[in-house]
This record gives sequence, structure tokens and C-alpha cells, in this order.
Amino acid sequence: MQSVDVAIVGGGMVGLAVACGLQGSGLRVAVLEQRVPEPLAADAPPQLRVSAINAASEKLLTRLGVWQDILSRRASCYHGMEVWDKDSFGHISFDDQSMGYSHLGHIVENSVIHYALWNKAQQSSDITLLAPAELQQVAWGENETFLTLKDGSMLTARLVIGADGANSWLRNKADIPLTFWDYQHHALVATIRTEEPHDAVARQVFHGEGILAFYRLAIRIFAQLSGHCRQRKRSGCSRQVKMNLIAR
Repeated sequence: MQSVDVAIVGGGMVGLAVACGLQGSGLRVAVLEQRVPEPLAADAPPQLRVSAINAASEKLLTRLGVWQDILSRRASCYHGMEVWDKDSFGHISFDDQSMGYSHLGHIVENSVIHYALWNKAQQSSDITLLAPAELQQVAWGENETFLTLKDGSMLTARLVIGADGANSWLRNKADIPLTFWDYQHHALVATIRTEEPHDAVARQVFHGEGILAFYRLAIRIFAQLSGHCRQRKRSGCSRQVKMNLIAR
């Protein structure tokens, strides 16, 4: 039976960031993840799941030692932001130069961040990556927790961190209450190529049906549209719609 100080259930971006942040602390860390991530090929089409990385997140990823790895793969900085309301005169815009910054942030595919963190964790002698590994049973002791995996192996930990997503299995087993509500909204996400240059500006427009947003990607533009998703759903489209639109 393996014993660690910290067991992190879930090796996604959050779980791996916690693990990498514990490097050098003297704690023995284990990460339990169901799937081993694969690197994103340089010529792979843009992924629909992305994150907007602001200055604070950039500092965190730099401290974790993965930011340069992310930049060397695929990341797209944006220098300006425009937000307006379709049905009023409300409008705001700003850029990095007016604020004394070199950029406002980056749009990065989640898979790029995930793999960079995974690669960093693999290099750490303080972190043990258990993957593929699926948690089957958990028992709470007085001073430690006993974890049983699907393959029958066991693990004990002084601290267990649940980072296994919104529908956390571990949270349910620990009887941790969750407050949530349904916004009755849906989202349509697509990658598009625009006829006019985007000038590295992120844009959002608010209207009665929702928000239309355009974010720059390293290859194409990422757009999220909540307004038409209900129509797509009624017309029999799949839950997740992937589109490549050529604006011409």
C-alpha cells in the first residue's frame, strides 16, 4: 500500500496546477487521473475548449514553471478589448498601451495548458502520476484517508483534494453540499476565419438573446454564441456543434 501526504483526485488543469504548486514543499503528492493526456500536434485544428489567461494567471503559470512551454506551443495574445450593448449606446474599449502593458492576456487551448502541466508534473520527483487510475472506494480514517482504485490497488493520504470536475465523484462520497441553478442557457462554440483583420482585439456584444463573443486564436478566431443554440437544438443538431466558417 502506497502512502502519500496529498492525494489529488483528478489530473485536469486544476489538479495538476495544485500538484505543481506543491513542488519543493517536502510533501509527497499523488495525482489520480483516468486518462493520460496526449500532446496537441502543431498542425492540429484549434480546439473548442479554451481559457482566457490574464496577467494574474500568467504569473501563476510562470511560477509553476509551465508558461514558457505553453507559449512555445500555441497561445495567442490579445492587445485590446471592445464590449458594447446592441440595443443601447453602452460601449467600452481599452488596450494594453493605454494601461502600460505589453498585452492584456492570452487565449490558450485547454489541452495545451493541460499537457504543459502534465509534462511538468512528470519531471518532479515529489509527484507521482497514477494514470490511468479510477477511484472506486474511499474510507475516511481519523488521521488519513484510504483510497481504493478500480484495479484493486490501495493508497493512503493525509489530505485528499477533489479536482475531478463539476460532477465530482469524490465530493458526492464526502457528502459535501453543492448549490447550483440552471440558467436555461446554451452555447454554440465555433472556430471561424474572418474576412476583415481582427487586430488582436477581443470583442463582445450583449443583446437580448445572449452574448456574442470573438476571441483570437493562434490559428483562427474563436467565437461563442449563445443566442442561436436553442434553434440548433430544436433542429436536431448535436449537443456540441463544431463549425469552420469562412466569412466570404
